[in-house]
Amino acid sequence: MMVGFTCKVCSTRSWKFMSKKAYNHGVVIIKCSGCKNNHLMADHLGWFDSTKKVGTIEDIMKEKGESVERVSFNPVQNASLDKEMLRAYFKDASDSELDEIQQGLIEFLPKEPPK
Repeated sequence: MMVGFTCKVCSTRSWKFMSKKAYNHGVVIIKCSGCKNNHLMADHLGWFDSTKKVGTIEDIMKEKGESVERVSFNPVQNASLDKEMLRAYFKDASDSELDEIQQGLIEFLPKEPPK
């Protein structure tokens, strides 16, 4: 799966791949492409808060009163989406990443919907 996020330290927009198993059951730490800070995306093992298992970045942000939009592309529903239409969401994605998105192979957390 792929996650897109904006670093709150340096405002760099990053796209990173991670395993769905780690995101849903393990620990995921992603390094910002800009400032090289580490960002916790998932902690189901209690490594960073031993009093509880935090969950995913979606759970963490919800707990802080922030919102996350989760988008999943279904290959059947999105077969008609061309690359230019997808690029409105995935401005920094490569052509091969757009192919994977179009086929429903990756998910992401977008910054905002296209205008």
